[in-house]
Amino acid sequence: MPDGVPLPRQRPVFDLHAERVCGFDLLPPEGLAPPDPAADYPHDRFIQDVALRRRWLEAAHLAGLTAHRRWIVLPVHVGRAAQHADALSIQLRDGLAAAALGARSAGRMVIQFEGSREPGESAHTRRIARLFREHGFTICIAGFGDGCELGHDLLDAAPELLRLSPALTGEIATDRSRRSVLAGVVSMARDLGIGLIADHVDTPQQAATLLALDIHLQTGSLHGNPAPMPLR
Repeated sequence: MPDGVPLPRQRPVFDLHAERVCGFDLLPPEGLAPPDPAADYPHDRFIQDVALRRRWLEAAHLAGLTAHRRWIVLPVHVGRAAQHADALSIQLRDGLAAAALGARSAGRMVIQFEGSREPGESAHTRRIARLFREHGFTICIAGFGDGCELGHDLLDAAPELLRLSPALTGEIATDRSRRSVLAGVVSMARDLGIGLIADHVDTPQQAATLLALDIHLQTGSLHGNPAPMPLR
């Protein structure tokens, strides 16, 4: 980008029902390590991270990733967001305006909660989700199936999207038990009005088995690996 901000990588989210790319994950540049969840997160570091995410939004728009009503998925560490949720939600809203997307596009901006938390932090999770939702953003929870704390997140955040852990989907084509578990997850999600995304889909057999379970939103090497965002 003109100001030297490192561009994110992009990873397509593919919709097998529509047979098209319906969105993109924005991922850190290759070689940029994520912050240590246990480390201190001072205000100046938060300001830097917010500025980076705003630039990522602008870059995604300039690269054409937001065309055709596609989503943009932006990861946010839930523990860190608890400390600065008000400012982060406002800055990202302003980032949409800076990217010339406008408030009507906020629903296509998916805030993805990542990172574990203690069950006692339910109030924080509810507050963070409420703040982002008040600005029109869509809420997603990553890693569903990795840990019991995600049950609390599911109830507290009331997300519109869940990303399924590879622990559930990795051997889906050959493991009958996993298929049975996922069938129950699909039924639950349908009752709650939640969409499901399967990550790490690497084979046609895996994709077809997930589609047969009505899990049609997928990412993975079969649909496209993370790639540097093109400059325009």
